[in-house]
Amino acid sequence: AADRFDSYGHAFVLLSIAALHKLAPSAALIEMADRVTSFIEDAFVDPVHGGVFDFADRPPTDKRQNPVMHLFEAYIALEQAMPGRGYLERAGALFRLFQLRLFDTPTGTVRELYRRDWAPHDDGDLADLVEPGHLFEWIWLLDSYGRLAGCNMVAVLEQLARAGSSGVTRTGLVRDRLVRPGDHPVAADH
Repeated sequence: AADRFDSYGHAFVLLSIAALHKLAPSAALIEMADRVTSFIEDAFVDPVHGGVFDFADRPPTDKRQNPVMHLFEAYIALEQAMPGRGYLERAGALFRLFQLRLFDTPTGTVRELYRRDWAPHDDGDLADLVEPGHLFEWIWLLDSYGRLAGCNMVAVLEQLARAGSSGVTRTGLVRDRLVRPGDHPVAADH
């Protein structure tokens, strides 16, 4: 719907503000980042289970990792563009959510879909859905965060790389989805 507000889209607004501020620092952009961040915290942040809901106007029955990943990315970019304004701490809260709820240590993966409380999704097929491309995105973001926060990310990055590599074809293309790393792909090779 045209009047629906989503956390995914707002993460990219913050990414754009960070990029613009790097090119041409501006008090107006800092103020805009503060306003958008306040809206995100008021409209999307789950005060009970952490992370963000997809939409501001719809009671959630489940959650996705993707909006969390891109909000994490936005906070990292904002910390790099306008340091000392609390963005590293916000990214840190999402990193803790990643560690506690999103990252599945035994498989080295991040599921796509979760229940409202970040437990695996109730639908068995959806509970284990993994997108290798998102695992590679997490590698890049966690490396960036680790450099800013002074955290050693080597072990988790290696696990994500191993799991993501199970979605890479012999020709080097990355499959869209896997049910689990090592399983047959949901989508055919491209």
